Amino acid sequence: ASVSVPNSGSFATKSGKQDPNDSAYADWNIVVNKSQSTLKDVVVTDQPSSNQIVDPDSIVIYGTTIDSNGNVTENTADKLVEGTDYTVNLDTNQTTGEQTLKISFSNQISTAYSIDYKALINSSLTNDTLSNTVSITGNGEKTVNQDVTSSTKVVNNGGSSTGTNLNLVIQKNDQDTGKVIVGAEFALYSVSNGQKGQLLRTGTTDSNG
Repeated sequence: ASVSVPNSGSFATKSGKQDPNDSAYADWNIVVNKSQSTLKDVVVTDQPSSNQIVDPDSIVIYGTTIDSNGNVTENTADKLVEGTDYTVNLDTNQTTGEQTLKISFSNQISTAYSIDYKALINSSLTNDTLSNTVSITGNGEKTVNQDVTSSTKVVNNGGSSTGTNLNLVIQKNDQDTGKVIVGAEFALYSVSNGQKGQLLRTGTTDSNG
């Protein structure tokens, strides 16, 4: 006899949409290990396009339920704990803004998990497309290495929008002496509803202030 296994060979899928409650953000979802393979050393790497900025505080991982047809449903009652069940490393190039998000599962897995996070839309276009390339690696009876790419269209409200990305240069000087100050730390935040929003970039002054 033979049995077909739903989602066999599916280790990572990704989908996204513009947040219906806050159009400044996109909501992304990654489903890990739909095939329900037994894997260890699982690492999910996500490289978003430059027109979005990942909000690290929004990252959450849930367990799932899977029916006999292979349909995966997120189980929000089964929430994994960062630092115990998984670790997050979000690397941001402070000059270019390019990001790489790595999520490493601490333990062996044998079922599917759902990763949710938000990304701030960083675009001056009225209509734009956000994209992500996700790869997953892991070890089981064989080594797993799979890449998937996903995209979603977004609309910037307000009818029209103009703007350009630019290089922002800040120099820190002592108010009394005028000498440059080395090692001063700056943080650049977005603005959301008139309040300080998501952290975008950080920087520390060099020998030239």
